[in-house]
Amino acid sequence: MWGELLDDHAALHPSYALAAGAREALAAAVDRELRDPRVHLLVADPPGLEGDTPAGFCVARCVEGATAVRETRRGALDELWVAPAARRKGLGRRLVAAALATLAEAGCARIEVRVLAANDPARAFWRAQGFAPYVEVLEWSGQRHYVPPAMSPSTLNPLAQELNDRLETAAPPVRAMLSALGSRLYFPRGILSQTAEAKEKAHRFNATIGIATEGDGPMYLPSMQAELPGLEPADVYPYAPPAGRPGLRERWRRKQLEDNPSLAGKPFGLPVVTSALTHGLALVGDLFVDPGDCILLPDKLWGNYRLTYEVRLGATIETFPFYAGDGFDTAGMREALARCAAEHEKVIVLLNFPNNPTGYMPSVAEGHAIAEALAQQAAAGTRIVALCDDAYFGLFYHVGGESMTESLFGLLTARHPNLLALRLDGATKELFAWGLRCGFLTVGPGDPESAETVCEVLDAKCRGAIRGAISNSPLLSQTLVEHALDAETVAAERAEKADVLRARAEVVHEVVHREAYRESFTPYPFNSGYFMCVALHGVEAEATRVHLLERYGVGLIATGPRDIRVAFSCLELDEIEPLFQTLHEAVQELRGA
Repeated sequence: MWGELLDDHAALHPSYALAAGAREALAAAVDRELRDPRVHLLVADPPGLEGDTPAGFCVARCVEGATAVRETRRGALDELWVAPAARRKGLGRRLVAAALATLAEAGCARIEVRVLAANDPARAFWRAQGFAPYVEVLEWSGQRHYVPPAMSPSTLNPLAQELNDRLETAAPPVRAMLSALGSRLYFPRGILSQTAEAKEKAHRFNATIGIATEGDGPMYLPSMQAELPGLEPADVYPYAPPAGRPGLRERWRRKQLEDNPSLAGKPFGLPVVTSALTHGLALVGDLFVDPGDCILLPDKLWGNYRLTYEVRLGATIETFPFYAGDGFDTAGMREALARCAAEHEKVIVLLNFPNNPTGYMPSVAEGHAIAEALAQQAAAGTRIVALCDDAYFGLFYHVGGESMTESLFGLLTARHPNLLALRLDGATKELFAWGLRCGFLTVGPGDPESAETVCEVLDAKCRGAIRGAISNSPLLSQTLVEHALDAETVAAERAEKADVLRARAEVVHEVVHREAYRESFTPYPFNSGYFMCVALHGVEAEATRVHLLERYGVGLIATGPRDIRVAFSCLELDEIEPLFQTLHEAVQELRGA
């Protein structure tokens, strides 16, 4: 096991690579170490694992202090390793807890652990156990300016440290939610701040702006401006601030208050403009997701979540059944949350309503049950990042029963200090402006007392993440959205489009529940958004999808072994019945083949 531990370390730094014959020598050295009464070996062998090899181990050591200092004895955790098959089950935390208790009993008041600077997951793990930086070990390899492969900075930028310290003082649970990258993020003081200062005070010459100008405005091509009548060049061509146009951010915040009565009187952040919701998901990942973190969500999910969080960031997605009967499985969510909390101090819960792919929005009772389950788990000590993906917000049709008409974000904000609510929404679907790529990320702190600090710090870290990735979202899109929100007719225009979608949803609901189709498919409950799903009977979804495409020229999406998603948002009323009739015929053909 020691050899496997060193192999893991060698992947991060070559100094840990084993020499020829080292395993035999290592075995003898380990034997000598364990005969030392100051060294304690803790071994984990939980039931259910095959073989005689332990599932993990931890080495705790008592170290005598130098005679010149007051500290006469300290503890050290020299090694910690868990077999890959036993990881993410809380075993490492239990080994550490047992080791700390052993060293405390031996009279060690202070305990150290060494961790490679390149090992971000391990650094996050030790921080979560209560360890903090103590001594910085610097390396010289014989080369000037040498940087070991895959090494991460071992010290934080002072601006990042300042933000972290503010969080630690005001809201320690939120500080502990940050990922390793989130801890390193900050918004730089430099060109941008100097440009802002010059914009305010440089009344004679201002040579700070990173664009080309003519006269009193930005330089632009007349052929482009000819396509944008009614827009001022200053609202189109310059860079937007990293967090977005201030007027748009304020206006979207007012809209959120108008749409969500539960937010009244609660402190929450000024929305940060994102390049649509997928960018917002990535920002949340930057701030809060480390490799190995648990992300909990229902099993009817948008596949891009796996790309964003599992593939890009190495997190683990855990699911629970979406439905229980005709509604959302709140009991299943509660049980799954408890299981994840038993293995992780932090759980990211991702709730997408109205849901893609099912088109389901919880009822009011279900919404309150979801919020209460999260609040109770937070009160039990779990740090919860509750991410509300509200991409299809506002498109509520109430077919098959009444649904909520506000976001869970309002129910979760100011609920508990261990519960941080985040909301992703935007103009993409709400204003039917998909290609404009204009979304928002809003922070809803759990503790009203520290909410202002939490919002300020996370805003700065978001701006740093945006600045370091895309610099800013497009100004033209933001201008168009802000102008639309201020238009007197926008509410009526949105209602008109929502009515079109509602009429389609009502027809779909009537058609899919017809007796004639029961032997081919069963519809899942839906009431909102763009989509609905059916469970096929006796055939595979992928085979059905291909058959429909090749024989009938009909395109649908297979979202699971038996599930087919139908986007009724892009069907005219007279196309709905023929589509489901064709689906029925395709299923019958495949079943008879």
